[in-house]
Amino acid sequence: MLSYDDLMKSVRIYNPEELDKVQRAYEFASKCHSGQFRKSGEPYIIHPVAVDCYLADFHADRDTLCAGLLHDVIEDCNVSKEEIAERFNEKTAELVDGVTNLTQVNLTRAERDYANIRKIILGATREARIPIIKVADRYHNMQTLEYKEFERRIAKSYETMKFYVPMARYFGIEQMRRELEDLSFKYLNEEAYRETKLIIDEYVAKRTYDFHVCIKKIEELLRRHGIKFSFKTRIKNVYTVYKRLNSGESIEDLHDLLALKIILKDSGSCYEALELIQSLYPEKENKYRDYIASPKVNGYQSLHDSFYGDNGLVFQVQIRTTQMERRDRYGIAGLWDTYKGKAADKMIEELRDFPFFKMIEKLGELSRTDEEFCNHLVSEILCDIISVHYDGRIIRIPTNLSIIDFAYRIGSFVGNHTEGARVNDREVTHNTILHDGDRIDLETSLNAPGPNPEWLDTVSTLQAELEIRKHLALGRGNNGIY
Repeated sequence: MLSYDDLMKSVRIYNPEELDKVQRAYEFASKCHSGQFRKSGEPYIIHPVAVDCYLADFHADRDTLCAGLLHDVIEDCNVSKEEIAERFNEKTAELVDGVTNLTQVNLTRAERDYANIRKIILGATREARIPIIKVADRYHNMQTLEYKEFERRIAKSYETMKFYVPMARYFGIEQMRRELEDLSFKYLNEEAYRETKLIIDEYVAKRTYDFHVCIKKIEELLRRHGIKFSFKTRIKNVYTVYKRLNSGESIEDLHDLLALKIILKDSGSCYEALELIQSLYPEKENKYRDYIASPKVNGYQSLHDSFYGDNGLVFQVQIRTTQMERRDRYGIAGLWDTYKGKAADKMIEELRDFPFFKMIEKLGELSRTDEEFCNHLVSEILCDIISVHYDGRIIRIPTNLSIIDFAYRIGSFVGNHTEGARVNDREVTHNTILHDGDRIDLETSLNAPGPNPEWLDTVSTLQAELEIRKHLALGRGNNGIY
């Protein structure tokens, strides 16, 4: 169990000048939570301390650490935002308020949950540290979920899988993302979790020797060529393997179940190391990815390739720099280590370059209810992304978009005046679903008949739905029923 001493030890190492302020926040939080206990019977203060230990692992700044310790005092201890600002500062108070759950008595539990998710996500557009604190909070709560009633375990696991797992992925906090995913899966389908874990454990036990032989040969090769490196190994998390097996793949088919992470000093060395490994082992076809030249949406960078190793073992190699490795582990939270006191501004600056940033703001404007916001958040933003080609550009879009969804994504005028489309040089219907790599041509005309009620059955995005309804309503006057 993480303790106050663990927290102080971490802060003392990377941010000793702020130790007194963090200690003061702990003392205040401890006083506020005095007499409160968790479902496990332990003093409540162990929870904010554990959350802060995770934040300290990110090398979080002073205000974030103070907010982590104080994150429940408004909701649970009747402390006001103004008192926190007076005792600490305005920024700490803003962060604590940003992660505080809404408690309106006139809302059902489900309505409050939707409202809280909306508050966190929209809060991220102005302060990126809010969702980071909230993910750390959920991470510890999921680790201690066994003490909750069965219904709450299921509800919290479902909510975590639906919102917090993709949230962690989009902010690049991969280590927590994987563990949150597996913890949720374990409670939602314990039998499938245990069966999948057993399959993984048996395969790893059978292949460990072969994997170590491959690692040893790669180590010797890199050393012979004077390349300085460190390495780690990674086993794919249980839920990801479960999905792959459920889609028809066998455990032997999973080229990235076992991965060797090679960490080097610079990008040039990454490419050099990859060339050497490619000369040692044959590559598995179509598995090479250069995420250094073309980073993922969340900023992830690495070289990936998969190989046929000794005794038929298939394994993946991931090659990246130390900075890229930290980014893989911590996502945008890793910016604290790089930019220190300027990290919060850098986080928002970087988030503005993420495709989903403006989409979140727009979704917040368009959504009529918190539930609608959350449902479209999952289907349009916190979802898998594909790349399509349009008008000489590569455009990243959510999966399962129709031609009409895409047309409205380009613009309202284009959507309202689309009369036909071609995908990969073939004429398609309006309800055609787009796939990764598709080449799209939209045929528009000022004389196009425009939206009709059937279009509503072909769209999944809120923007397209509202634009179609608006057009149909205008066409029927103020009494439009759409």
